[in-house]
Amino acid sequence: MTAIDTGVQDLGRRHPEWKPWLAVVQEILREAANPIWEALVPARTEPQQSKVPLLAGARLALEVRPVRQLVEQLIGTACRSGTPKMATLEPVLKAELDVAALFRASLCQDGKHAKETATVLGADPEAFEAVAALVAVPFLLACNRRWASAKSVSWMEGYCPVCGAWPAFAEVRGIERSRYFRCGRCSGEWQAHCLFCPYCGMTDHNELASLVPEKGGATSVIEACKRCLGYVKTFTKLQGSPAARVILDDLASVDLDVAAFEQGYRRPQGSSEALRPADVCKALLAALEGSEGRRRKRKRDQTPDAIGLGVKRDLLERAVVADPNPEAFEEWLLNYLRTYATPELWGPASAMARAVFDEWRLAHSLEEFRIWLENGAPSDDTKDEKPRERPSS
Repeated sequence: MTAIDTGVQDLGRRHPEWKPWLAVVQEILREAANPIWEALVPARTEPQQSKVPLLAGARLALEVRPVRQLVEQLIGTACRSGTPKMATLEPVLKAELDVAALFRASLCQDGKHAKETATVLGADPEAFEAVAALVAVPFLLACNRRWASAKSVSWMEGYCPVCGAWPAFAEVRGIERSRYFRCGRCSGEWQAHCLFCPYCGMTDHNELASLVPEKGGATSVIEACKRCLGYVKTFTKLQGSPAARVILDDLASVDLDVAAFEQGYRRPQGSSEALRPADVCKALLAALEGSEGRRRKRKRDQTPDAIGLGVKRDLLERAVVADPNPEAFEEWLLNYLRTYATPELWGPASAMARAVFDEWRLAHSLEEFRIWLENGAPSDDTKDEKPRERPSS
């Protein structure tokens, strides 16, 4: 019996109601040892770029056959689990499924694609999305193994250096108490700052909190951010978990997730690069109309407000046109400031650049903020306002 089988059985004894899902997880972890996935990982010779995950921009020569076999194995295991929702996945086995598109969606954590596919096939959307999310895991684990020497030793970002996913949990290791993040997708690990929110970059200790559940003890805590309401489970241990156990360790600590959820904290969905800066800046431009509405209703001198909003509008419009890549957005903002044409407004421009960068990061970590942006940044201040023509330049 392998260590994976032992870990799955242990979880099954502690949580008998999980056994149907654990059977699917066990299947994916066994498949991860198949050497065919390492053969699909492209070779890397160039050093890792700053802030760019190794998987970003990689050209994959995907073989459909092993992906199709994996999908059939997972769906078959799920159907045999005996749960009503998983049983609805049986039509998927008979369908002409676009497995390449499904693999791409799994790789990019695109749950919307899986739900739409399930609806067309008559399967339960949530059940199919859960299974589809695992399809890329054997390949991602292989990427972590093959690219171990390519990872930058100075990587200290909040997202995985291999695949760009958010951390599943953190480990505080040994007597040195070094902090490491662990990826729940590829099982990668990277060193992290001690007082640091991976989602919004908060480092102010007054905005960070540690929650200690009654049953967790001092070795298992929840590190939470009051600004973005994200959290990271943190375990104190002598050494890091083996790569094959990261998914199981994440499942085994679900009581911490429940405790964090009850306190109003959330783990962001999707990957760290799901939103492009230009998309966020377009939504922030719409929100700026609400700010204009509030400014026009004030009775005091509005000149400082008008200057600040004008600076922010210029920055956002330029970002939309430039459409910088997510990993280069911070550098783009710095270059924007260096080339700013009005020296006396450099101070306000610098403050607005920092604010926009914070809002972009917040859009990744706070689901409510992202939804508000995706809905067009609605504001009561824009209601009953007649649209104004802007002078052409």
